[in-house]
Amino acid sequence: MLGLAAGRFVDRLYKHFPESTLTAVEWDPVMVQLMDELHLYKPYPRPNVIIGDAAHVVHNLEPCFDFIFVDLFKGPDVSPSLFDPTMIQRLSELMNQDGLLLFNLFRQPEMLVPFDAVFDRQHLWDIGYNQFALYKKKKAIS
Repeated sequence: MLGLAAGRFVDRLYKHFPESTLTAVEWDPVMVQLMDELHLYKPYPRPNVIIGDAAHVVHNLEPCFDFIFVDLFKGPDVSPSLFDPTMIQRLSELMNQDGLLLFNLFRQPEMLVPFDAVFDRQHLWDIGYNQFALYKKKKAIS
């Protein structure tokens, strides 16, 4: 989970993937403290949290993820790091071959272009003020 904020999506992820181990990356330690105070993840376990900028942290993670949820914002805008092809390629490398990536692009449809270049888009939908895109890893051409 890239972008934890106060952990409002943690319980939803556990509901859909109850046997999972959740790792979250959050750049703001105050948000992690808020998550710990609010306990929005309850009754599920507290996720493992890495405090740092996702643009740097992803390069130190070991590939093996079945699901990656990208919810990175700097203020009201999607994080500029998500325009970086190196960052997007690294997300693909972190995924298992049958892995999925869910990306909250809010209302910035231009973000679909760099993600569509690396992943196979499966679905796009609006939920409230957010727009989500679901991707699968592109199959290797042999």
